[in-house]
Amino acid sequence: MRPSNIRCSQSTEGVELAILGDITPSTAEEVMRAMSFFKGMPVTITMMSGGGDAFASLGLYDYIKGKDVTVRIYGIAASGAAIISAAARRVEMAASAFLMIHNAYGPSEGSGQDVLDSINARQVEVFASRSGMTRAKVQKMLDAETFMDATTAKENGFADAIFDPMKMAASLNNMTPMSDIIKDAEVIDETGTEPVVVTDAEVAEAVANEEAIETEEVEVEIPVTVSEAIQAGLKGRIKAKVNVAAKYGEIVAGLLAENKAMKAQLDEANAAVEALQPAAAEAEAAKATAAEATAKVAEVVAEVEALKATPIEPAVVSNAAPTGVVPAGEQKPATEVSARAQGMAKSLDRLDRAIGNRKN
Repeated sequence: MRPSNIRCSQSTEGVELAILGDITPSTAEEVMRAMSFFKGMPVTITMMSGGGDAFASLGLYDYIKGKDVTVRIYGIAASGAAIISAAARRVEMAASAFLMIHNAYGPSEGSGQDVLDSINARQVEVFASRSGMTRAKVQKMLDAETFMDATTAKENGFADAIFDPMKMAASLNNMTPMSDIIKDAEVIDETGTEPVVVTDAEVAEAVANEEAIETEEVEVEIPVTVSEAIQAGLKGRIKAKVNVAAKYGEIVAGLLAENKAMKAQLDEANAAVEALQPAAAEAEAAKATAAEATAKVAEVVAEVEALKATPIEPAVVSNAAPTGVVPAGEQKPATEVSARAQGMAKSLDRLDRAIGNRKN
């Protein structure tokens, strides 16, 4: 596989891609994927290329056109590189840089010439749109294989500004080769988190307490480097070496902690229930006593009401002379207490006792 000639870096200001070499279909593919991954972010393309594949160059032109892209040219942007730069919203050239345009060349036998003519006609449209020149003047420049220094390119509308390369080139030191980014890379844990150690006994306890664990897809945020981000954007995935024991150890440790917390809560609830049981028994006994007292009061009240409804018989006075000696004075007749009066006295005595018990 041919090494990539694309380099990349990212900052708060946006993304910088560097095309350093020939324009190939692989170059176009990598740039498109990178820009798709960083969609919505400003892109700066650092360009130093003598050109290359016309179709790849025109494809990148169409892809870049209308996006927030700035092209900075170092050394030379010739042929296909000039086509790509024409798509940018802004083109900046180093003071010593050159830009060159020319007619496409290749096999001209049969339909080959028709293809070349179509490419050249497209070039006329691209450069006329960029520079504001007439199509006829652009065609003459293509026929002449025209080189333009930075000043001339700016005067002709191919560039917007000239910059000091000494102030800009330092950023290349912070760029990562795309050939390194697209390789299968290992994800390095830079968080400094110590792996969770779980003993066999804890694992066995977790398994015993969890009859079945349902699995589901979850979204996990993983910190990655710029290189890893570009790799994911280009390939649609990223390979990583994962410490399975530590990963599942952490999961098991979490389950154990949750299980212990739930067990502690359950034990606390059971203790509270046990503490309340004696009080509940006393409450039930008091309730039964109160019910019994209420029944007795009701019974006595019923008897009193019955007594109230029945008149008391008058006492029977005996006319017989007393057998005993009576002191001087008025003699008092002896009385006999009827059985009903005696019953009433007993009922009142029971009422008094029941009322006294209820108060207690």
